[in-house]
Amino acid sequence: MNGFQKIYKRVALGEMPSGVKWWDDTRHNAVLAFGGVEIPDSKVEEYRRFNLRAVIEGVEERAEGDCSLFESAALSADIVVEMHNGRVMDREYSMLASTGGAKEYGSATDGSAVDLLTTIMAEDVALVRIPRGVQTSLLIDSRWSGGAHSWAVGRVLIVVEEGAEVEVVELCRTSGEVAVIKSREIVVARGARVKVADMVENESGVVVEGRYTLQAEDSTSRALFCDLSNGASRTNIVTRMTGAHAEAECDGVFVASEGVRDIMLDVQHLSCDCRSSELIKGMAIRKAVGSFAGRIYVAPDAQRTDAALLNRNIVLSDAARIYTKPTLEIYADDVKCGHGATVGKLDPEAIYYMQQRGLSEQAARRLQLVGFAAEVVERFGGQAAERMEAAIEQKLQTI
Repeated sequence: MNGFQKIYKRVALGEMPSGVKWWDDTRHNAVLAFGGVEIPDSKVEEYRRFNLRAVIEGVEERAEGDCSLFESAALSADIVVEMHNGRVMDREYSMLASTGGAKEYGSATDGSAVDLLTTIMAEDVALVRIPRGVQTSLLIDSRWSGGAHSWAVGRVLIVVEEGAEVEVVELCRTSGEVAVIKSREIVVARGARVKVADMVENESGVVVEGRYTLQAEDSTSRALFCDLSNGASRTNIVTRMTGAHAEAECDGVFVASEGVRDIMLDVQHLSCDCRSSELIKGMAIRKAVGSFAGRIYVAPDAQRTDAALLNRNIVLSDAARIYTKPTLEIYADDVKCGHGATVGKLDPEAIYYMQQRGLSEQAARRLQLVGFAAEVVERFGGQAAERMEAAIEQKLQTI
């Protein structure tokens, strides 16, 4: 029995209470739910490229690296929440200081294996509530540091009340070979608007992440992610639109240079007159493997759904691989849904054209790749997009 399993057993037996009754009750329900869930490995269709079971079985101790050594995020926001190896540094935003209930947090008890694990194993949770009608911005600066066989677990819960508007930036940075398992849930109330940017800068460890958004009627969410990991990563992105006239957009860029970059996207239309749009672009370098699985689900009552899912990919060597599988699952008859995917290489004619105008072949290739990613990032805008653009350009200097 490894360190992860020992702590799981103690939590399951009630030997490690958080001291907050509503959260302990939620953890107990998650333990019960997890009893019927298999930890995914490479034999499971959705995890063929990423073995979560192997990650869990390979860790022994909690990460205790010094997270204070990271440079400042250099991103401004009205609310800043800093997390070190899953621990919330400001008690004002710690779950342990909350007296509220957990009934609105669906993924904590009925989510995926990743969401259930983070509910059970997290020793602290960042809890941020955006009051009704408020307009604000939020930065989640999560830092993770540890050696081989170390692990850390984190969870973020964000509640955006009716009519509120918030722009969220979550920056995940790792140092060392730490294994990170983290979840973030955003509950978007009626008429609320959320804009969220996620950036993963994984030095050489493993990042396993669940991002869950629950939307009520007339709500809007717009998301952008950028994963430039050197280590391995697996990201589950789930959006559930439970109210009519909800709108959701999710765009993203990933660059696989080492290991595996695995993205799963699940957009669920559960009510009528909802709209969604997703554009995901991937690049694989050297011997890296990229993987994308996307689904648009339309429930029987979700008439007049308008949804589009597109995945574009470029491989930059004969050894690199990107696997893509977009799907539609539709049970309503009055819908407008489409999906598509491509995996290709750089355009040699475009490279030749740029070389004729004085660029080297390497510079021409890099410029084409930067333009490929810019289509996704630039339309999001803001300081987060600027940071992503700079990081992508720096990453592509290595090709």
